Amino acid sequence: MDYDTKNIQNRKIEKLMSTEVKSMVAKLLARENITIQRGNFDTASFNLKTRVLELPLWETINNDVLDLFIGHEISHALNTPSDGAELFASRCKGIPFSVCNIIEDIRIEKMVQKEYPGLISSFKAGYTFLHENDFFKLDSIPMAERTLVDRINIKAKLRDLVEVPFADDEMELVNAAFNCKSYDDVLEAVNLFKEKLGDLDNNEPGESDDEPDADGDGEGVPSEADDYSDDSETEESGSGSGGDWVSPEDDDTDDSDSDSSGDSNSDTDSDDESDEASSGGGQDDGWKDDGTEAEAEETKTPIKGAGQYGSQSQDALNDNLSNDRLDKDLDNYDVRHFNFIAPTNEMIEDAIVSYEDVRKSRLASNEFQDALVNGFYSYYRDNNTSAIELYKKFNSTSKRFVNSLKMEFEMKKSAYQYTRATVAKTGKIDVNALHAYKYSEDIFNSITTLADAKSHGMIFLIDMSGSMSNVIGTIYKQTINLSMFCKAVGIPFKVYGFTSTYVNTRDTEFDHQEGQFDMSDLHMTELLTSDLKKSKWKEALYHMFVASEMFESRSEPSRAESMGGTPLGLATIAIMKKTKEFIAKHKIEKTSIMYLTDGSGHNPRVYGRSFGYGGTGIGKLNGKQCVLSSRNTIEKDLNEHLKKTTGATMTHFFLVDSKAGTRQAGYHALSNDEWKVMKKDKIVTRDAAGGFDRVFIVKNDRSQNLTDANDFGDIETGGMTDNQLAKAFTKNQVGRKTDRVFVNKFIGMVA
Repeated sequence: MDYDTKNIQNRKIEKLMSTEVKSMVAKLLARENITIQRGNFDTASFNLKTRVLELPLWETINNDVLDLFIGHEISHALNTPSDGAELFASRCKGIPFSVCNIIEDIRIEKMVQKEYPGLISSFKAGYTFLHENDFFKLDSIPMAERTLVDRINIKAKLRDLVEVPFADDEMELVNAAFNCKSYDDVLEAVNLFKEKLGDLDNNEPGESDDEPDADGDGEGVPSEADDYSDDSETEESGSGSGGDWVSPEDDDTDDSDSDSSGDSNSDTDSDDESDEASSGGGQDDGWKDDGTEAEAEETKTPIKGAGQYGSQSQDALNDNLSNDRLDKDLDNYDVRHFNFIAPTNEMIEDAIVSYEDVRKSRLASNEFQDALVNGFYSYYRDNNTSAIELYKKFNSTSKRFVNSLKMEFEMKKSAYQYTRATVAKTGKIDVNALHAYKYSEDIFNSITTLADAKSHGMIFLIDMSGSMSNVIGTIYKQTINLSMFCKAVGIPFKVYGFTSTYVNTRDTEFDHQEGQFDMSDLHMTELLTSDLKKSKWKEALYHMFVASEMFESRSEPSRAESMGGTPLGLATIAIMKKTKEFIAKHKIEKTSIMYLTDGSGHNPRVYGRSFGYGGTGIGKLNGKQCVLSSRNTIEKDLNEHLKKTTGATMTHFFLVDSKAGTRQAGYHALSNDEWKVMKKDKIVTRDAAGGFDRVFIVKNDRSQNLTDANDFGDIETGGMTDNQLAKAFTKNQVGRKTDRVFVNKFIGMVA
């Protein structure tokens, strides 16, 4: 990538970052939760169906001009009827749509500035900027040689910034254009233009024969003093930003005559929403207002006589706005910058299966029911084994292990408190210490205050992609140990599995916006939670164990636990919301979020956009703005944003088979020294990698033995000396503890 391209991309990102403030402005103006998208768009536009306002990324356009365009687009959304194009096509034959557009722009700009007087200064400053930077190219054609429609357009936009002459016999049309109160008035004004100037087929391009008014300001044309006055409706300010409001159907066709508007299909809901539209509440149809007249209908196919109604200043503005786009010379490969939209809470909740639904799914499985009753038969057992007997053995071992960890945890917690204890003097003399006053100043009573240990919470996310199938049973058992420990020491927790497969058809369909995250690729299951009551908790542990044995027997315990892909980014987006709820519910001061994966996740999908290679999305997640870029890894950006918005500590357990396996998660390969540690200890630790606070790289195998009791009974001791017995016992205990890597590492973080 050359320097200029990189510089353009950096400027685009800066402009995308500023969009959040503009989005708030637009929402306040529209009185609804609309969205602004900045990106690779041809023109400014507002889609009345999806409520998305699209703005190009301009090079020099400043905030005042952006506010001007936003105010203009919002006013079209609120005040232009949804069937405006059809009404024009049926009632105004033989005259270009651009005339209607220019007059309607004057009307709706008056309305929005009357409704929001704070916009008046933005409109004045915005058009001053466009004029001073020669966006209208006024010097290219003498003012007296311009068409009447063009001079009206210039006067509407620039007011007293320039002198615009009108002849006496033009004033009837000028006043008609500037004094419309309703859309019906606009159509009447258009027809008056046709009556006075003739239709397209009877007029050749040319200038008016009338002499311009001597003072350059015809009677009835608003002056600057009139523009921004609130005294009367006829003296309101107003000028269009050049908005060309067309239906999506028209955008998709090449028809350029005005009759084509009448043939377009309006949204089926328009009749139901007509009352809302007439009251200024906005029309929720599929219409777009593209804000720059870049595709005014009469310019698509030249029409005889159109020059009489042309607007050279508007053509110049369109061309200059197009040339000002940052991405005008870049290929699509390099312009994947856009504003993303967060998924709604309903979309996130729809992707998550509650524990109760997981339980129902298991009990609905014949295989799971059979395992509960008849036990298991698998490739590593010679005959059927009772599920309950296996669980009793596992549970007995786990209880002893968890109890020992609980004692260790309490000791570490107490040590933390005492090492951070403070001693405060009370100011009262200790009479028993008075005898030492000559050689000790410590003759006052003192109070020792132990440091308060923070309240902890844990959220654990398990990768349930297909590649995890050989270890998922062992992972489930370690998760049971982890949950038992949290329960024993009073730490609230949630355990989720996540994958991309969802075999149960989702009934809910959501309306989505362009740039919004597609959560349909995410399937999360709530496997265990501290919120369960005692009886449900015991059942949950038993069912989790049965599920683990079924996975080890190469069968899935339920449809809800089907294995698929690794939508890691979407899982992080979902867990942002769940973590926020989790912290609020349990009043947690320090949250630990732990991921377990064995491969890289795929970039989250967004509707109508793509991160692709080098793509950058900017928007708000979990209440704060963030930048997501595929140049590094989107997962890293999401992890850092999760930490920023929740204050959580992030840990990644990553399973690998080889030295280079870490590259799948965006980490550099294991060094020779790290690989030696891996072969010996089965785990390597790294700090501050991939957006995580700590990464534990774990050997991907099934050697963890979590079911045998730590009674030294499986060690061959025949012929050993006392010293050999002691070493073997120590090695056995350390190995047993290392096998339970998740709970052991977690205790180190929270103690």
